[in-house]
Amino acid sequence: MKRIAIPVLILITLLILNCRGSAWALDPVDIGVEIHAGWFNFSNSYSNQSLDQNLDSHPIRGIGIEARQGRFSLELSADWIKTNVQQSFLEVFALPPFLIIEQTVTLKGNLTIVPILLTERFHLGTEKGVLDPYIGVGGGYYILSYDPTSTATSLLPVGPSTTTSPSHDIKFHNTVGAHANLGVDIRITPAVTFTIDGRYVWAYAKIFYKGNLSDLNSVAGPLSLNGWVTTFGIKYYFKN
Repeated sequence: MKRIAIPVLILITLLILNCRGSAWALDPVDIGVEIHAGWFNFSNSYSNQSLDQNLDSHPIRGIGIEARQGRFSLELSADWIKTNVQQSFLEVFALPPFLIIEQTVTLKGNLTIVPILLTERFHLGTEKGVLDPYIGVGGGYYILSYDPTSTATSLLPVGPSTTTSPSHDIKFHNTVGAHANLGVDIRITPAVTFTIDGRYVWAYAKIFYKGNLSDLNSVAGPLSLNGWVTTFGIKYYFKN
């Protein structure tokens, strides 16, 4: 799925661009480069009786390159966000003859997310207007890197108190996602715009537990990366 999603998206986009018509094809192609920063507000988390997963909302920053022809544009962008991820689960131990011990264990770590995105947009304004609102759709590949930061004490119900690092037994898989996009370019000069951009992301990352946490694989759901991304940026166009 991951290997074919982006090539298929690129192929569909190229086919759409190729079918715009000869009149549109006569418009010059302008190349723009952008830097932006903003906020990723994760809107969902996974929870059941045995396991809770959630992400903290955090700042995001990135770069992009855009090709625009007439009212249509295609942007390739890369973002970077480092957030806190928390995994809480319930450990239940049965000690004969009748004793049952329950304890909640919370593991924390840093999750770095690098979305590589392709977005096609339709501009409602013109390249010469002051306000140029747009809408768009796209998809991308999300690279995840996990750095455990916490330890848990006395996970075992018997024996001496020990400090272990079960956070190292969690792996987050890279994934693909889709997004809907809207925003506005505010023209400062003929070549420079100030961009206010928003997108809603749909993406889920598989989690693999190993070692002492391997039993959680039977109850764990994917980590939700769904949420709103709002950014503010500066874009410079190389005019033809």
